Amino acid sequence: MGKALAILVTSLRLSEVSEIEKRRWERYGLGFHVYITSMDVSGSVEEIAGTTRDISSSGVCLRCKSLLQQGSEVDVKIELPIVLEGTTGSHMSARGTVVRNESMSEPHEGYELGIMFNRFYP
Repeated sequence: MGKALAILVTSLRLSEVSEIEKRRWERYGLGFHVYITSMDVSGSVEEIAGTTRDISSSGVCLRCKSLLQQGSEVDVKIELPIVLEGTTGSHMSARGTVVRNESMSEPHEGYELGIMFNRFYP
């Protein structure tokens, strides 16, 4: 799905994006549906839904109701608002590591997680 992300980023560079930061990789303030799959220490699989706050080619910041510990390995599936030729919908899938977890300002709002991508899946 690297191609889908490349198409998305190319189209974003041509449009107005309000929250671009000057870091190693540009971040784009976009709210996509995201699904996280993780395994806890007992081997139980947990599936978490959330929304991206921003995304770059190296990772994603997302908001969700569940807290994942730093260092946790997760699978990430992000629904993209573009349709590639021959598909009914597009998404990108990656394996990543939780590198940041913070409570949002209001406890009932949940958590913000920073996930660094380790590899992308087709």
